[in-house]
Amino acid sequence: MAGGRASRYPAPMRNAAIGCTGALVLLVLAVVGLAAFGSKDWTVARSVVIERPPADVHAEVADLRRWVGRRDPAPARGWSTWIQDANPTWQYEFQGEPGAGQSVAWTSDRDLVCHMTITRADPQTGIEYDLVIDGFPSSVQGVIAYQPHEAVPGATLVTWTTTGERTDMLGGFFARVMDPVLGTKVEQDLRRLRDRLRPPE
Repeated sequence: MAGGRASRYPAPMRNAAIGCTGALVLLVLAVVGLAAFGSKDWTVARSVVIERPPADVHAEVADLRRWVGRRDPAPARGWSTWIQDANPTWQYEFQGEPGAGQSVAWTSDRDLVCHMTITRADPQTGIEYDLVIDGFPSSVQGVIAYQPHEAVPGATLVTWTTTGERTDMLGGFFARVMDPVLGTKVEQDLRRLRDRLRPPE
């Protein structure tokens, strides 16, 4: 090419490369924009029908020791994969009796100190709790609600809802992925709670 050096690549290939690069830049900008300016609030909700009355469900839900289970003197598995199965070496410190005011603290394998406290408990309607992770830019509130199931006499519809807000630059992106990520854990826990309370055959 006169007056310049000829390119080794044909024009269609150069145009395709420019187009791919432009698309990648736009994608990165979109992700960054979503993370920085998108809504940082999130809500995850899942439900299950348990063939037991609310008081029986409450006995499991309002006692954080039953979420985790115990290792001594006789090992007993808790119903919460969300806490217990994250790492079997974690140590838990409980305070208070079942119901409002009971709390549990544990340290994760990333040295994150987590605190969970039941803030309200009613045997007929459910519990509310707060979850705080020291140094983590997010607050979490949860509700596990019970209501009689209209179609199944004696059964309880249990709905677990968690809400939160991440306040750092990744908040918008974080909010978008919470439903599929945390929702899977909530579904697992509700199934285990249902199986734990399943009436004998």
